[in-house]
Parts: sequence; C-alpha cells; structure tokens
Amino acid sequence: MPREDDIFQERLYAVKYVNVNKRGKTKDGLRKKPGPVTDATFGESYFREPNESDLKRENIVYDYVAKNFDKWQKKGYIPSDEIIGGDKTDELTRTRGWRYWHQLFNCRQLLFAGLANQYVLSLAKNKRELVIGQLCVHKILDYNSKLCAWVVNREYTGNTFYNQALNTMFNYGVRSSFSLASIYFIPITNNINIITSHVDISEASQVSINSDIWITDPPYADAVNYHELTEFFLAWDKSLIKKAFPDWYTDSKRSLAIKGTGKDFNNAMVSAYKNLANNMPDNGLQIVMFTHQDTRVWAELSMILWSAGLQVTAAWCIATETESGGLKQGNYVKGTVLMVLKKRLSEEVAFEDELYEEIRDEVQLQIDSMSNLDDLSEPDFNDGDYLLAAYVAALKVLTSYANIEGLDVQYELEKARDSREDSPVTKIINTARKEAYDYLVPEGIQSLLWSKLTVEERFYIKALAMEMKGVHQMSAFQELARGFGVAEYTSMLGSTRANQVRLKLPMEYKMAQMGDSGFGSSMVRNILAAIYLSEDKDDVREGCSYLRSHYQDNNEYWDLRSSIISILDFLSKVSGNANVDYWQDTAKYVSMLKEAIRNDGM
Repeated sequence: MPREDDIFQERLYAVKYVNVNKRGKTKDGLRKKPGPVTDATFGESYFREPNESDLKRENIVYDYVAKNFDKWQKKGYIPSDEIIGGDKTDELTRTRGWRYWHQLFNCRQLLFAGLANQYVLSLAKNKRELVIGQLCVHKILDYNSKLCAWVVNREYTGNTFYNQALNTMFNYGVRSSFSLASIYFIPITNNINIITSHVDISEASQVSINSDIWITDPPYADAVNYHELTEFFLAWDKSLIKKAFPDWYTDSKRSLAIKGTGKDFNNAMVSAYKNLANNMPDNGLQIVMFTHQDTRVWAELSMILWSAGLQVTAAWCIATETESGGLKQGNYVKGTVLMVLKKRLSEEVAFEDELYEEIRDEVQLQIDSMSNLDDLSEPDFNDGDYLLAAYVAALKVLTSYANIEGLDVQYELEKARDSREDSPVTKIINTARKEAYDYLVPEGIQSLLWSKLTVEERFYIKALAMEMKGVHQMSAFQELARGFGVAEYTSMLGSTRANQVRLKLPMEYKMAQMGDSGFGSSMVRNILAAIYLSEDKDDVREGCSYLRSHYQDNNEYWDLRSSIISILDFLSKVSGNANVDYWQDTAKYVSMLKEAIRNDGM
C-alpha cells in the first residue's frame, strides 16, 4: 500500500454496479455464459462514487489480507519473489518503484488470486486437476492486476498481456468475484485420449529423443522477451509446480534463453535445429513458426536453417492475430508463417545471380496460394502478411541448395545484425520483398499500367490504398518506401503525426515540386496538379486543359488518356470512405475530372 508521503497514491474513485436480471442468472446465482459483463445480459449498469460502506468494505479486505499476508507467502498462495531486472521488468521498478511481484496487485486482487491458489492446491485430487486449476488462476492474474487498463468503450477491465510487455497504468480496474467468474471458468468440450506421452523441460540442443515431427516456435530476435514475461506467472506457480511436477525447476532459466544478436544467438539457434534434425529420420518433418518483418532477421533465419541441414519445402501463413480493442488494426502482421522443413539431401550448387528469377516465380506462387484462399469480403491478410510470404519464398529457394557460390554462411552468421553492411542473403530477401510489392497490384489498377509506373507513383497509390483501409502508422509508410526503394518520401506526406500519417492532398501540393526529378515529373503528380486546379478554380475544365497542354507533344495526351482515367478512377474510391475523410471535399472534383477526360474529344 502507498505510504502517506508517497507521490503515487491510489484510491477507489468509482464503482460499477449492474442490475442483474433473471436472464443473466442460473438457479444457483451464477452467470449462464462465460464472457465479459454486458448490459444486454444483465440489465442496466451505472457508476457511483464510493460511499462510506464501500470504503469500509475496502478496509475489511485490507485488514484480512494484512492478517494473512505472511502466512500466504510462506504457503506459496501469493508470491514473495523479487523482480529481477531486465529489458521489460525494469519498467516496473523505474516507473512505479515496484520491487516484488506481489506489488503488481492491490489488496482485493491479492485476496481473489490468493484464495483461488489456496483452493486449487488444497482441493485438486490429482495432477490434472492441479494443472487445470492453475491455468484458471493464470486467467485471474491476467485479467485482475494493476496492469489491467479500464476499457472505456466496453466498460470493463482488459487483460495484463494485451501486448508483449508489462505496461503500468495511472488508473486500473479491479474485477469483482462476480465478474471474475466468467474469466475463471474454462469450458472443456472434449477429451483427448493420449496413449503415450513424455513431458520434459530441457534445452533444444540437448534433446536426445527421436521424433518423426518437431514443432518449434523460436525466439524472434528479442522481439518478445518471453524469459522475463513468464516470471509474472511463475512467481505464483512455485508451490503448484513443486507439488505437481517435483522434478521440474521453478524459475524462468533466463541464462538458457536464446537471445541477443550476432554470433552467440545464431550459433545457439544452429545448435538447437541441428540437434533436432539429428533426432529425426530422413523423411521426418519440422514445423517452424515465425513472425518478423525485418529482412535481416529472415536472412539470419535462412542461414541458420541452412547450416542445420534443413530445407524449407512448403509454407502457410495462418491468421493468428485478431483485433482486440483496436490494438491490432492497421498494418500489423496478422499471420504467423508455418514453414515445413525436411532434411536437405540435395548436393546442388547455385550461383547467386541465378537465384533471382527462381525467387520471383516462387514469390508469385506463394502470394497466389494465399490470395486464392482469402475471403475478399473480410480479408485475413494484409500486405505485411504477403511480405512474410515473400520472405519464405526466398528461404525455400535458398535452402534448397547445398552451396551458393560466393556466400560464406559461417562468416555471415558471426556478423552482428546491426552491421551497416547487408549480407548477400539480406540483399536476396530484399529482392523478394520488392518482387512482392511489384506483384501486389492495388485493386482497380491494371497490371500493365502498374508495371509502367515509377516507384514513387507506386508508393503514392499503394500508400493511399493503405489509408483507405485505415492504416496511418509511420512504420507502415516506412516499410512501403523500403519495399519500393523510395529514398525520399517524407516530402509526399501531408501529416506525420503519430497514427495520423497521410499523403499530401492536391490542395496541399498545389503546383510545388512540379518538374522535379522523380515524383515531380510523373504522370500521377501531374494528375494531382490537375485536380488542384479543378478544385481551386471550381472548374474541371481547368484541370482538363492543364493535362492537354502538358502532354501536347506527339499526341501524348491521347496515348496516356486511358491511363489517366484509370488513375483518376482509383483516386475516386476515396469518396465516402471514412478512413480518408480529409479527401471528401476533393473527391467530387476527382470524379468530375475523370468524366471530363473520358468525354474529351478531338
């Protein structure tokens, strides 16, 4: 609890009440269905400032927890571990001064989780009930800590791990026992009969059991610090683990985590995958799950798998990330790539310059296989997912050869990832990314026209397509620019505010940068100038006249007219789109200019 002289104080400032109706209860008073509390299920809800009775109940909880605190810690019902410093755990001490895991929970939260832990340990009749009970306790911890944000638009608390970090809150929600019941209970709908099983915890490089299939989800180059984040739960699990699995250790074994960059990380990964390959038959399989957007990380992964004697033979991008409270909208990767690997038995040798055509064909094949399965009305994949598919396509080609002339894999693996020099494999994967962007033609643009556009024009059109889908993160525009090889794109942006990034409108461009090399002399830029003139003069004849005069030589205007109409047709899709509401004043001039040029005659 905060001391009186602490800067950060905590107080109960609102209580949510729900009038429970008969439809929301069973005979014993419990809820009928698991899930979040909703007014539709229970009736009207309202908020009230805490009164003396509420505060009295809070004091009762505090006194009860204080009385039992030492006893509960000794019995392992609540944690007593100190927080070990790390990339993610340091945040807790730096921002709140918390040094122990129990400090991430207030008294009422400790009461619920501590009692739940106590009853699981005392009532479970066997190992299975211990494990299931503790998984239910984990759900309480995830949804009832000081790291649980109050979800305003839904009026309940979210969960601790809405992302892969430990985020401290200036305010948080605390669930009642009534609300926690829907979180605690896990419906088990079927039984799986396992004839034989063997569970062990050990390093992958030390595994000595033969298996036909190995499934691994390797570390993503320190993208997620699992070894630190698991300590949030492990701090509560020690008594249960000692009772259910007396031979297991009870800490996160940070020292064994494969982490970092460069030589140590890569050698540890090679050792792990080589050992798994040695413990499977020649016709065995490995399934590797991977999600990352950094081409250097994919380059390292390809060399790691190649060094382990493995070959990527197939891959599928599975939609695994669902939208949650708006956190997963936009250009976030929604899929995880599942790569199928076999032992590389081929002794074929390839030259680096021979790979590019093969990679291009494989990229197109991989993208086609995904798009053919996608639901066009509610797409599962975005451009980020198709890029992952392109990286995998490059891996399929690279790992199929026993040797690539001019590539020293061991040297590249020992080089630090943050080196300014790109490895040959990184260059190859960057090529695969470019092939993917070239192949992913925005809807409404013909492939032939797309192939004739400059990289800056492609960037503008593709970026506008992203905006129309609600993507406004700077990282998405940066990735797009890298994919097309556009070095200078910031001059094309009308806003760089966080999560509000967008392209310049015709009225913001006016006639600036016209004739400059690159985008300034392109057809798309001239079309934007024509739109500006039409809007500025409130007369589309101005825009039409500008394009005719600009392209007057050798009947160029008439040759380009169909392409100009296609570009304007694409731009007109902004009309009525709420994601690009800033285009709406301009949208009518785009449509009128398109029709004026379509009806233009000699």
